[in-house]
Amino acid sequence: MDELQIFLTIFIPLVVSVLVWALTYIIPYIRPNWLSDSVLKVTMNDPEHPVEISLIINQFSKYDDWKRLTACKRMRRMFINKIREIEDNEELEWSRLKKNIINMPLKDVLDKLNVLLSVLKEKQYEEEPDLKFTSKNVLEDFEKQIESLEESQREYSEILGNHPNAILWGTYVSSPKFIEKYNKEGYDLTIKQIQLMISKYTVVDKDASMAKEEFLKSKGHNSPNRQRDSEIISKFNELILYIIYPHPKRDELTYRLVMGLSNHEKSSEILNELIKEMESQIFSKDYKEWKTRFNLW
Repeated sequence: MDELQIFLTIFIPLVVSVLVWALTYIIPYIRPNWLSDSVLKVTMNDPEHPVEISLIINQFSKYDDWKRLTACKRMRRMFINKIREIEDNEELEWSRLKKNIINMPLKDVLDKLNVLLSVLKEKQYEEEPDLKFTSKNVLEDFEKQIESLEESQREYSEILGNHPNAILWGTYVSSPKFIEKYNKEGYDLTIKQIQLMISKYTVVDKDASMAKEEFLKSKGHNSPNRQRDSEIISKFNELILYIIYPHPKRDELTYRLVMGLSNHEKSSEILNELIKEMESQIFSKDYKEWKTRFNLW
């Protein structure tokens, strides 16, 4: 064996050993973020099934090196995507709610209500089956609500005495049963007028200045708010700290995080509740002392 062969026999295994040593010990130690970012680039498709997500969270809990960083960054990416999904759904629901809002001048509603009560009290529909006000079975249904209708009549009359331009706001009910029962073609009462007369959830706008957004807010609906990425990341960091906080609920909180990030049908609700719980607890004395002790601010 000549000298070159001897050299190669020694040199090649040595180089390979050095490379393996560098890849498995040196680079992960001195460049953990670089390594974790490289792994993230080839794992763009994050899991949606709870079991697969739990593996990533277990990786975060088990290791204390670049694998922990990688797991944390994947969880953060999933968290951001989930929050964006929730925001998209909230915006769709907000659009649906706005689309279903109905309103009419209170004077017009009262005029129809006066005629309706007159018909109910005089029983005209029994003598005149072709009365073009509304169908007989609907009038019979109104009879069951006559006290409520009379109360609305008195209230609306009093309001119009001081606020002649008042507007009545309500929400359109589009269930097939409601439409089938009340939406009769050829009658004077429209389904919009019927809904505003019989709904318990109407709002009177005395100054005629209300917008759709204000009406929805008065009914407990808040307009959707799209957060900045920095806000979502800050919320994620606080949530992770809350979950690893040394309390007996850690396993439960981890399970809820897994379900909240998954494709479970109630995942958005679960994640929102977890975030609200975290936000209510981070101001507690014990939690603040724990963060201060470990310099986690």
